[in-house]
Amino acid sequence: MRKIFVGFSRPIDKVLPLFSWAIRLVEGTKFSHVYVRHSTKYGVDLVYQASGTQVNFVSGELFFKKVETIREFEFDVSDQAFDNYMGFAIRNAGKPYGILQVFGIALCSIFGLKRNPFPNGKSNYVCSELIAEILFEIGKFKYDKNIFDRCTPKDLYIFCVNNEST
Repeated sequence: MRKIFVGFSRPIDKVLPLFSWAIRLVEGTKFSHVYVRHSTKYGVDLVYQASGTQVNFVSGELFFKKVETIREFEFDVSDQAFDNYMGFAIRNAGKPYGILQVFGIALCSIFGLKRNPFPNGKSNYVCSELIAEILFEIGKFKYDKNIFDRCTPKDLYIFCVNNEST
């Protein structure tokens, strides 16, 4: 049995993160970003995320110097589910960040649209969609995959509150 942590964060930098401010304002949350973290056999935590210009891995040490974690949720996963997560993560590392999709998600949130006008399929990712896909891959997310293109950090937070391992 392995553990993964789904975290919700915001940048430590209080001046320049306009994108983070906009997400928090629209969502009404204290966080603007979602990531997955797990421990490695090398004594280093690894964070997987869609951030900046692409989907990427970063060491926990470097990641937590730049963000304030608002909350993390712990999920127990089988060894097979963990392998599924890692396979998904490796196959998708380096894909572009879905900047246009973010604007579509904002339109969905603001205007109550049921469908993102700028869906991306699986050609690129935003943080919330990426982590929803991971939770689906490991069998934790029993969610309609058709809404991943409009999944927000707040949507994932609510899911995690309702499904955290006890």
